[in-house]
Amino acid sequence: MRTVQLLILSLFLTFRLTFAQTDCQKASERAKSDFLNSDYSFHSEELLPVENTYFYVLRQDYNISWRFVDSLDFYACYDSIMIELLKGKYGVDFLERAHAKVDSLENSENWRRDPEFPGGQVEMFKFISARLPSSDLKSNDIKTKLYVEIEIDSTGKVINTVIR
Repeated sequence: MRTVQLLILSLFLTFRLTFAQTDCQKASERAKSDFLNSDYSFHSEELLPVENTYFYVLRQDYNISWRFVDSLDFYACYDSIMIELLKGKYGVDFLERAHAKVDSLENSENWRRDPEFPGGQVEMFKFISARLPSSDLKSNDIKTKLYVEIEIDSTGKVINTVIR
């Protein structure tokens, strides 16, 4: 009976190790493929993504996305391969450089502040209203919503305007 139990345990462990190797091999191949396509990402388990300086630095400086996953079984191998490939591209100390930049930014006051129209939303609506034709503003028959999508560059200039 003990021999049968040991045999079953041995088969189970062999199957489990083979399966784990297969998952790790798949993760390795996927990481290599993503790297060749310049699709860099790291993974962690989280319920809700949060604003994070480290994520910001990785994205801005190294084009690395951070993705939240349910399980790290597959992604532990994926991330280790991706890190090694990225070390070849950005240098072996790129993660240390990213951490140093994060520390520097987090010690800076208001380094990342959302843009705001001078005077806030009230002044922004006044600015927009002053530039709309006055006859349109007085009509009560207007039932259409107008959606405007804009980007504001670092100098405050409006770019990439889209009316939807």
